[in-house]
Order: sequence, then structure tokens, then C-alpha cells
Amino acid sequence: MTGRVPVPVLAGALALCLALFALLAAPGLAFSSDDQLRMVAPVELERVEGEVVVRWKVSDEVARLVGERRAFFAVFVDRAPIAPGESLASLADDGCRRAPACPDRAWLAERNVHVSLVSAVRLPVLPARGWGRGGTGHEATVVLMRSDGVRRGEAADSVRFLVEEDGR
Repeated sequence: MTGRVPVPVLAGALALCLALFALLAAPGLAFSSDDQLRMVAPVELERVEGEVVVRWKVSDEVARLVGERRAFFAVFVDRAPIAPGESLASLADDGCRRAPACPDRAWLAERNVHVSLVSAVRLPVLPARGWGRGGTGHEATVVLMRSDGVRRGEAADSVRFLVEEDGR
């Protein structure tokens, strides 16, 4: 044996490496960033001090739907968003399901899901530990919801940001 690796094996290994790299280099891979929703603040990997305000821009169509109260936004912090066609009610645990008005805004916020009729949300409290060294990294993903609490389509955008340790 000469120690040479056959070309098909090398090609397969290279393809696998490229696929893995694409997965690792694409945060929010399951999310569809498009013209409907686009995060504007904080910018990707920005260091934030004090209270965090997440802002996004929307298309004219989305602005019209929200203005007509046919849609609203949900921001998922340090957790995966619900899938298109899924309801916010799917997040409810047994205790919530037994309560008449649950899930409500407060219940969702306690679980790092914030709802809004405007294209910004203030995050007064962040999860105790995020990602990265020291757990100071966080990720927010905004999605569009129908007025009945069901996720509307694939539109989403995410931003990762760092919180100064003394700020949180």
C-alpha cells in the first residue's frame, strides 16, 4: 500500500467538511432572513451595556398587517422560535394550560418570549446564562405572528449580542 487516499474518498471527506462548516458558520440556519423582517439593533456581536432594546425594520406589507392588528411580533431570546404554523399556546406547560388566560404576555416573558405590536422590544431581564465565555452572549430572534397567536410564514431574523458582565 502506498499510503495514498483514493480521490472519491477525499472528495467525500471534503464535501462533509464543507457541509459541517456551513452548519457551524450559519447561526439561525433554520430562520429565513428576508425583506419582511430585518434586525437593526443591536448589531451582530455588539457589546451592550445596561438595558437591551432589540429593534428591527419591516416591509410595508408587514407594517400594514401589524397596523391592521392582523399580525404582531414575537421575540425569542436564547431559545428557538416556534415553527411556522405553530401557536404560542404550544409553549404552555400543564400549569399554564389549566389557567384560563394562559399563556399571556407575562407568562411568555418569564420564558424569554416577548410579544410586541411595534418593531422594538425592551429586554429588562435576560436569561442568567447565554452562550460564549462567561455566558454573556445572547441571541434574539424576531418572527411574525398572526393575530390568533400562530406563527405566520418563515420570515425571521436573529441577532447575537454581548452584554457587559456588570450590566447583567
